[in-house]
Amino acid sequence: MLPDASLNPFQPGTGSAPPVLAGREVEGAALQALLRQVANGPLRQGIHLVQAPRGLGKTVLLRDLERRAPPPVDVLYTSAALLPNLAEVARLLAPRRPWWHSAVNSLTGLSVAGVKITTTSAVSEGDFQVLGKALTRRRNSPFLMLIDEAHTLPPDLTHILLNVFQELAGRQPCGLLLAGTPALEPFLLSDAVNASFVERAPIVVPGLLSAAQSREALDVPEWRDWQFEEAVLDEAVAESLGYPYFLQLWGKALWEQGCARKTLDNAVLEAARPQVEAVRARFYARRFDEFERDARAAGLDRNAMLQAAQMVAAEITAPASIISTGQLNRLLDDAGLPPGDAAAAKRIIVDNGFLIRAADEWRTAIPSLAAYIRDHPRLA
Repeated sequence: MLPDASLNPFQPGTGSAPPVLAGREVEGAALQALLRQVANGPLRQGIHLVQAPRGLGKTVLLRDLERRAPPPVDVLYTSAALLPNLAEVARLLAPRRPWWHSAVNSLTGLSVAGVKITTTSAVSEGDFQVLGKALTRRRNSPFLMLIDEAHTLPPDLTHILLNVFQELAGRQPCGLLLAGTPALEPFLLSDAVNASFVERAPIVVPGLLSAAQSREALDVPEWRDWQFEEAVLDEAVAESLGYPYFLQLWGKALWEQGCARKTLDNAVLEAARPQVEAVRARFYARRFDEFERDARAAGLDRNAMLQAAQMVAAEITAPASIISTGQLNRLLDDAGLPPGDAAAAKRIIVDNGFLIRAADEWRTAIPSLAAYIRDHPRLA
């Protein structure tokens, strides 16, 4: 008997809430504090960031924040793909009004809530006025705008949004929370966006889970009336190396393989393993493809870029592995990349979430991805 997929508590890759949100107490507390600050009045710092490689639970954190918002605060969640222009931003921001409510008068000039902002050539004055009206109507209503995948926003739109929320800080009870991959902060600081003040923005960086947190994430109530072997979940935890997406993959596969008998034993584990490994193999291959794609786009030598990726991977296959910036630079040089290309290669490695920065050191974001890249050479 095949299990009903709709009853599976694990839904990896969907951004939906996991059955147990484990190991995110610190990150959750920081975001809840942001909600409280918005509820209490204008923020001194209106722009906040959530940044991490894919699969570490950024969307889950944003959705959890949306669900937990206190009644005074209106949380507006969207994805960058749904915000092609300012008119769409304004539509999302505009509060609902009764049909009989009179229209808000147009703002004078390019002024948003009394703040002058310079438009870019790609943004029409009409769209800017629409945004201004939406913010004027929200003047006394606390709200927090959440934008997922923000590293893919159009630069001109991002320039306007960041400057508007920066200027509204201290004037209006609102905030802007942007979530994205490690490419987010460099994108916001780039010449195309031109928002150097983002360097001062508070940032939440969800990382890998500990073994105890991983076990908590898998130990869902649905198992309670099953025949249960603790070693099965322990093995899934060990295989996942603290990566939330892989934990959810294991949970989904174990539930599907065991639910007909309501049993979690070694036979279920071995039946689930090929299912998990097939998905992980596709995941690893797509991530490795990104190095090649981005190397071509940057005009880098393909073999040198892939050699660099594999040399870095060989140093960071353990979850606790750390390399210094000096070590990273030497590895890029040893791969045969000239200085200018080495800097571009480092950006590709970091932007794709292969490494996470901690001060002047770097640690792995997905240890098993590093092992895959090390063990699957693609040199011509």
